[in-house]
Amino acid sequence: MIKRYIQTAALVLAYILSTAVSAPANPIVPGKSLHNVKIGETKAEIKQRLGTPHKIMTIANSECWEYALADRNIIYSLQWNKAGRVQSINLLALSIPPNQRVRSWVRETNTATAQGVTLGTPESTVIAKLGNPKMKDISTKTNTTTLKYYGLEVAVEDGYAFYFRVFSTENLNPAAFKTTPAASANKAKPAAASGAKAKSTTASASKSKNSAPSVQANASAWSNMTVRAGDGVGPIRLKQTREELIRAAGKPSEIKDDGKPNCKYVYRIGTSEVSVYFIRSSSKEPLRVSLIFVKDRRNSSQASKSAAEVPGGFTTPEGVTLGTPVDKAVAKLGKGYTYAKLPSGSIYRIDGSGIQVEVSLGFVRGFMIEKKK
Repeated sequence: MIKRYIQTAALVLAYILSTAVSAPANPIVPGKSLHNVKIGETKAEIKQRLGTPHKIMTIANSECWEYALADRNIIYSLQWNKAGRVQSINLLALSIPPNQRVRSWVRETNTATAQGVTLGTPESTVIAKLGNPKMKDISTKTNTTTLKYYGLEVAVEDGYAFYFRVFSTENLNPAAFKTTPAASANKAKPAAASGAKAKSTTASASKSKNSAPSVQANASAWSNMTVRAGDGVGPIRLKQTREELIRAAGKPSEIKDDGKPNCKYVYRIGTSEVSVYFIRSSSKEPLRVSLIFVKDRRNSSQASKSAAEVPGGFTTPEGVTLGTPVDKAVAKLGKGYTYAKLPSGSIYRIDGSGIQVEVSLGFVRGFMIEKKK
C-alpha cells in the first residue's frame, strides 16, 4: 500500500504552479532537487521557504512532511533522514479519473526534467526521453509501473506518469541504474518479450509449486475483519513478529525484501489488499509489524462507478468500510477525528489516533493503522 496518502499550499508553491512558462521553472534534477527543494536541506531551511507542513507523519520509520499544491489535486512531500535532512522529494497526483487527470496535467509544465518529462507524460515518451531503465517494477494488480533511474523514480498509471520521486544517490552504484537508449530497447523487444514470457512461465510454475496458501485456505483466520485503530486489522496486529503474523493470518500472497528493514508482506482478499510493514527497533530485536495498510484494489474510476460498500469486508467498529460514502463515514465516526481537505473543500483523508481513513472521489478507499500517538 505503497502511500499511499492536504490542505492549503504555501503561497510560494501556489505562485509557482499557477504561472505558465514555456521552460520548466523548477526542473526535476535526479538525485539533487525537485520543485526547488534540494536533497540534503534542513528542516529549518524548508520551513523558512515553504512554511509549516500541512501533515507530518511517519512512514516506514521515516518522518514525512506533506504540502498541498493550491487548486491542484497534487501532493508534494518530503522524507527526512535521521540527521534531519531531506533524503527524498515526492510529487504525486491524487486519484482522480484518468481523463480528467490528463487534462489537468497539461498545465503542469513548471515541474519537469531537463528532457521535458512532466506529470501526464505518456510512458512511451518517458522512456524515449530518459532511456530504458535497467530496473522496472510492474504491478498488474494496481496497473502501475515504476521506472527506476539513478536518483529518480517515475511511476506510471493508465499509461501516464503520475508520480515523481527524487532521492539521494549517496552510497548508490550508478552502474546498477544504467539505462539503454529507447531505440535499442525497441529493437530488442521481441527477444526480451520472449525471455520475459519464459521467465513468467517459470515463475508461474514455481509459484504454483511453492506458493503460500491462499486466503481462502485460511478463511477461519480472516473471519474477523475488523479495522482497529492503533491495534490491527483482522488477525493482524501491530508489533507481531513475522512468525506470529503467519501463524495468525496464514502465509501472504506476496513478500518483498523479506528479512530486511521495512520488508513488506501482502495479503490479497477479493478486491481488497492488506500490506504489512515491519521495522526493527534494535539489532537484537526481531522485525515487528509497524504499519498496516488496507486498500481497495480497484482503480478510482471502477470504485466510483460501483461505489458499493464491501459486505462483510474490512470494517471499523463504527461501521465504516471500503466503499462507504465520505459523508456517511463522517457521520459514523463522530468526534475525535480531523479532516484533511483539498482547496476545493472536499475531504481526502480522515485522521484519528492510530488510524487514517483514505478517501477518493467521495468514497472510502483505504485504512492505515499505526501506533496511537
